[in-house]
Amino acid sequence: MSRPRDRIAYVGQDDQIHVVSCRGTEHRQLTLSLEGHPLLFWNRPDKTASNHTWPTWSPDGKKLLCFEFPGGDEPNGLARIHALETDGIRQVELLAVRDKLPIYAAWHPRHEGVAVLFQNENNLILGWLELDAP
Repeated sequence: MSRPRDRIAYVGQDDQIHVVSCRGTEHRQLTLSLEGHPLLFWNRPDKTASNHTWPTWSPDGKKLLCFEFPGGDEPNGLARIHALETDGIRQVELLAVRDKLPIYAAWHPRHEGVAVLFQNENNLILGWLELDAP
């Protein structure tokens, strides 16, 4: 894949995170909804669709942070925050929260962690995630 500054991360029409080079080549899908995928869905009828949003590059361009929300008719389910390796191989769940909606994220300039802004019914809450100690 090309250098980090030559790539664009975006949310596709499938509500998943994708990365593509600025030239429109080297497309890679980084997230996957387990719903409807026969190999991942095997013996897991409780899996529902999920939507990923807010891809945010790490300062070194090696990782993306994103939010995952339950799809369908479950708006009050768990919201999850993931760190994705941009090679598409590793995805780590950093946090799962209920009754708080992550709405913004910003990486520390030296890659020491991520600030996340959450919203609940009445408040905004600023949280801090350390990547090696979720």
